[in-house]
Amino acid sequence: MRIYEKGWVVLISCCTALFACGFIFARLLAQYGLLPETTFLWKNDFDIGTLFNIIAALATSVAAIAAFESAKSASQTVKDSRIFASIQMSSAHYNTFENTLNDTEKHFNIKFRDRIELYDKLFPANRYPDGNFSPIADRTWLDIWNNEYDQVVDLALSNKDISDTELAEWINKCHLLEYNLNFRFTHVERGAIILYRKYLTSASNEPGKIIFQLGDVIYRLARFGLQNQAKAVVIDTNSIFVQQYTNFYNAIEGEFITEHILN
Repeated sequence: MRIYEKGWVVLISCCTALFACGFIFARLLAQYGLLPETTFLWKNDFDIGTLFNIIAALATSVAAIAAFESAKSASQTVKDSRIFASIQMSSAHYNTFENTLNDTEKHFNIKFRDRIELYDKLFPANRYPDGNFSPIADRTWLDIWNNEYDQVVDLALSNKDISDTELAEWINKCHLLEYNLNFRFTHVERGAIILYRKYLTSASNEPGKIIFQLGDVIYRLARFGLQNQAKAVVIDTNSIFVQQYTNFYNAIEGEFITEHILN
């Protein structure tokens, strides 16, 4: 049985009980001389006064039922208005999100995929129309992205000798972050590569550019979701990491070290 049906049962039961109790109580008062006997007498037939009190009691019960129905209708109206307002706000918010992605694509020469999925990652509560709309992003995926970005940055700033395997894994981590951010780079200066049998469009001969763009995409998404976020890291183009990465990339171009295909 639904909630409002249970409410009807309780209301009718209460009205019936109140009516019976009130009628009996009035009769008892009349019996003990506290009310006019001409109106309240224990008779087998009903006089006008008794009939009037019955009608009044019934009218009170009907009024109570009407008040209950009115309150239920008002509650449903409020709920419907809240859902409608939530849908409107979510729609306007998503349109603004689309504009943010469009601006980011133009700025970085990238292409977002599955935009609705990306929006759901940031605002999972807004997918339900009867939920409470919130413009504040959930931190779950932001924390995942930041953790992956920190791993990319840490190796780039390590200033240590890095093996070819580590460099290959670094490219792979950039690709994973790119994938989890639901975008891909659409232009790479010297062609994309296939590393570990994966097509990595993020593989570029400019690692500093990759690091900055990945970080800035996270920053833009976080700021859109009204969350604090560190700005993208800028690395020194003359750093040890950049030199080793450049040598590794040139070696790939020279067709050795790892399985690869250059466009």
